[in-house]
Amino acid sequence: MNSLWEQTSTHRDFPRLEQDVKTRVLIIGGGMAGVLCAHLLHQAGIPYVLAEAGRVCGGVTKNTTAKITVRSGSGGSGVVSFHREKYVAAGGPDGGDGGRGGNVVVTVDDHMSTLMDFRYKRKYVAGNGGDGSGKRCTGRDGEDLVLKVPRGTIIRDAETREIIRDMSDDRPFILCKGGRGGWGNKHFATPTRQVPRFAKAGLPGESRDV
Repeated sequence: MNSLWEQTSTHRDFPRLEQDVKTRVLIIGGGMAGVLCAHLLHQAGIPYVLAEAGRVCGGVTKNTTAKITVRSGSGGSGVVSFHREKYVAAGGPDGGDGGRGGNVVVTVDDHMSTLMDFRYKRKYVAGNGGDGSGKRCTGRDGEDLVLKVPRGTIIRDAETREIIRDMSDDRPFILCKGGRGGWGNKHFATPTRQVPRFAKAGLPGESRDV
């Protein structure tokens, strides 16, 4: 991952800005056009300062990078169970489904300016889904893992260097989707197979190096 914003300030005025021009080469006006130009300059590796209404609202002197491994949670397994109740003969299968594995979600945090936190912890794993149980009870869903990054972070595949996502807007991005939960034996009952003694295991989660 590459961070677009390494230094951010809203309290510096034009005298300070003039010094930044000398050290960072370029100033761009604010607004959407300024953000777009900043993105293009960042991809080209050109240092810049982003200013609006006489204040420095962003800038970059060098890129910060971090390589991490993320894995979503595996789905829970379905269960083999049969209904048992007094005075009820041949209650039939009632095994519940497994829960969904947790997603790995990336969101923008405007209070962050670097990716330094990701240099100390390299592996991130979301929660696994719970197994199903009898009485048609579905297992709990795995807990999503939310990773916060600075605005403008570029997420790339570590092997191919392909851009996966540009985190310039406020929309959360699911980087790895959790595995689907397995089916309980209630799904496999048919007129000719009324006592299914098998269920499906949950699907494994996705894994990525970024």
